[in-house]
Amino acid sequence: MANRLVIFGAGGHAKVVADAARLIGFELIGFVDHEPRLQGTRVLGMPVVGDEHELKAFDHASCAVIVAVGDNAQREALVERLMSQDMSFATIIHPSAVISSPAALGDGTVVLAGAVVNSGAVVGCHCIVNTMASVDHDCVIDDFTHLSPGVHLAGGCRLGRSVHVGIGACVVPNCSIGARTIVGAGAAVTQNIPSDVTAIGVPARVLE
Repeated sequence: MANRLVIFGAGGHAKVVADAARLIGFELIGFVDHEPRLQGTRVLGMPVVGDEHELKAFDHASCAVIVAVGDNAQREALVERLMSQDMSFATIIHPSAVISSPAALGDGTVVLAGAVVNSGAVVGCHCIVNTMASVDHDCVIDDFTHLSPGVHLAGGCRLGRSVHVGIGACVVPNCSIGARTIVGAGAAVTQNIPSDVTAIGVPARVLE
């Protein structure tokens, strides 16, 4: 794996990912972002260019990339475009995170400061385990899922592809959350939740 890194996205989440990457020894080359107001600027002292077609500015053949975009659908679409260009994806684990040796993390996943991934847990590709979130034993999290800061999953939970669990929410043992579902901030998930819905409250209830 190359130790030079290009970050896709130049917003707040990208700054947090950049800090974590620096702490584990990556040489940060720059940011790529489609937002016109950011193009040509500098973030954390590094240049922001317009889109993936401008990666030649970074000699991308010698770089790994990470997609630091919090929105699951946007992150997945960008990853798909980059995969067609045969990019190499980094996995970023903040040095203060605790990852059990029997746990597994997919390519492109980010685990941020103070997060915990416990024994037997499987976290898919291009997921976000955000600041102070915890994933307990034997959980299975599918690709492109985002656990916001302070989320806690008890043991044996199953989260489908592209789930977004809001800040401070918790999930009791052995619950499942279907693909593309959104769990609101501070919710308490006490029973299984289907795909493609939004659930909020304590206990969490699906919005009609």
